[in-house]
Amino acid sequence: MRAMFVDSGNPANTVTDTTAVETALSSLDLLVVVEVAMPEPEIYVRLLRAMGFMPADDTLEHLRDLARADRPAFSAAFSDLLKDAPHDR
Repeated sequence: MRAMFVDSGNPANTVTDTTAVETALSSLDLLVVVEVAMPEPEIYVRLLRAMGFMPADDTLEHLRDLARADRPAFSAAFSDLLKDAPHDR
């Protein structure tokens, strides 16, 4: 298979071997994904950002980089972020 069209779904979440699906999808020449409705996680992200509970994108990117490279540093940075979170809103 060289191309795949996915309509309103996530093939990586519908089978037990997600790694195998991700490998197969990345080997395609063309992958087209159509979402006719906003995915639920996106709804929550937008809601949390509107309420001021979601950190800026650069903060999230920094945390992602730390999570990949230095787990103790990630843990410390994430803990600091939680301390500064707006708990009383």
